[in-house]
Formats: sequence, structure tokens, C-alpha cells
Amino acid sequence: MITLSDLILELNKAFEENALNFDLVKSLMTNYNSNREEWEQYAMFSSDSYTRNLVHEGNGKFNLVVLCWEKNQGSRIHSHAKSHCFMKVLEGKIHEERYDWPPKEQKSASECGQNELVCKTSSIFNRNDLIYICGKQVLEVSIFHPWFR
Repeated sequence: MITLSDLILELNKAFEENALNFDLVKSLMTNYNSNREEWEQYAMFSSDSYTRNLVHEGNGKFNLVVLCWEKNQGSRIHSHAKSHCFMKVLEGKIHEERYDWPPKEQKSASECGQNELVCKTSSIFNRNDLIYICGKQVLEVSIFHPWFR
């Protein structure tokens, strides 16, 4: 297992190259075991919506953030267009739903009512689970379940 400081150091090394070393990043994220004392200073909440709290800007090729949801908050349906997202559950549970991409005649997911989208998968992830999302034709929404708050 590695510490948050080690994770940041190793991610900076992993992102020195222009091409993503998927297996290395996945391994690093998997080997980080959540330690509240290391990330609690970045866990800032809002009763209005989830928050994105910067931990490290990386080397211009990635951002390491702590996302915080209050009980029963969620994020809107969105895509990770042209990006890779590795999400580690630090505490609590995340309920994630993935949807089929809207038909080609629609310019974006926001033009499509939620009733028109087809849910492909619905998953619950627990503490220390790693979630990977690639921006290729995937829409997703995350809903957070209670944790240490």
C-alpha cells in the first residue's frame, strides 16, 4: 500500500509521458488504501451540491481531486468526453449509473430528457473500490450515500 504523498509522486512520474499508461495508473490508484488523516483536509462540503476539491494539479496532464457529496446528493448525468477518470471511493458508498449515448440526431445529453436515456449499468461501489470511466460514448451519474459527516 502507498500513502497519498506517494500516490501524488508516482502519478506525476506516470504522467511524464504523453501516452496514458493505463495499467500503471490503475495499479497506483488500487494500491492507495484510503486514510482519512491524509485526505480529510481536502474534504469540503456544500449543502447546495457536491464539491470538487483540488488536492494536486499534477504536471499539467492530470488533476487529483476529492469529490464530496452530502447525504443523498448526486451529480447530473454527464460524460467524461475525451478523458479518462479513475475514481477511488475514500469513504461511504457511491451508486453509479451508466447510460447509452443519446441518438445521433441529438447534439448532447442535455437535450435528451432523462426518461429517454437507457440505463446500461447500475453499480454500488464501497470504500477503496476503484471506478474507471472513459469518455467514449458513456454518460454517467453518481449518487453518494452517507459517510463520516
